[in-house]
Amino acid sequence: LFSYQQRMTFWESVLDLSSSSGVNADQLLKLRDISCLWASQILKTITAFSLNDEHTDASATLESVCFKKVSQKFLEFLAPPDLVIPFIDNIPPNICKELVIPYFIEIERFCKNLYEQNLDKCIWKNQISVDVEFFTLNNDSDEKTIKDLLQLVDTTLFTLYLNFNETLLKPFLRVPNQCDINVVIEELKAHNKFQDLIDFFYSRKLHEQALKFMVHLEDYVPSIPLDSVMKLVFNYICQLKNENLDVIFEYLKWLFSQEWCERSPTDMCEIVFLQNRTKFDSIKVFDFLHEIDIDFSYQYLEYCVEVLNVQNSKIFSHLIKHYLALITGEQNESFKEKTLLS
Repeated sequence: LFSYQQRMTFWESVLDLSSSSGVNADQLLKLRDISCLWASQILKTITAFSLNDEHTDASATLESVCFKKVSQKFLEFLAPPDLVIPFIDNIPPNICKELVIPYFIEIERFCKNLYEQNLDKCIWKNQISVDVEFFTLNNDSDEKTIKDLLQLVDTTLFTLYLNFNETLLKPFLRVPNQCDINVVIEELKAHNKFQDLIDFFYSRKLHEQALKFMVHLEDYVPSIPLDSVMKLVFNYICQLKNENLDVIFEYLKWLFSQEWCERSPTDMCEIVFLQNRTKFDSIKVFDFLHEIDIDFSYQYLEYCVEVLNVQNSKIFSHLIKHYLALITGEQNESFKEKTLLS
């Protein structure tokens, strides 16, 4: 430790990290390596000798100072995540919230730039080009891709938010991320965070999984009224688009089977297919509605033409046949009336 400290002090004295003109890249990378090694050795020492065993105010203060200093080094030099993750359980909650979470947010920012923009390198400290190897350990037996690394970072961030900063959990789950799906599902269920789980399913477009979970929500919350479950399912369905049409049909049928007193099947279909101005496969929706309410199915086709401006020969054909049937029906009724009068 003393050797690392001496070398770290030397390179810090050589480099002016605040200089606007930049610093020597090789020297800065050497300082990073030494600082990360020093920080990891400090953590190993704290963990091995556990200052908590003494349980005195002085030892607790010293431990806190050490953890804070180490976490600052990890954040300053963007240490490889594999170097930090094994020690998270030993770091005090306040330090996790204050320094460890910001460290992983910063790591995620770099990894996302590499992954989403399909870049080979990104810029660190405004001058040094770094690639995925910058964020991995040299002794890694398995070579990580940037996607692997991002999944590791996002899954760790999820766990940190869940345990130390729940206010950031909801927004994190609602934006695109590379978390391990199975870890998120298992942890959110274990913590009874069912709305957060539904939000996560939606952000990942796991709509069928989300609806199946909601339908069986009583398994996790025995006291939940069926009416509340049906509202959840229906509200979720209303957010879905044309690519999820088969899922919409499946779970609308489930709602119909529950005989929901609050809404009739036609009411539900009107809200889903007519009120949000979403363009669905008109003919598939027509066929579905035709089995529920024939008159309403033709109203839907009229809506597609008049409101959504859908130009489809099959729609026109269905409507023409419908109008002819109406006219023929009216003529037949008129003929019957005249026959009876005569």
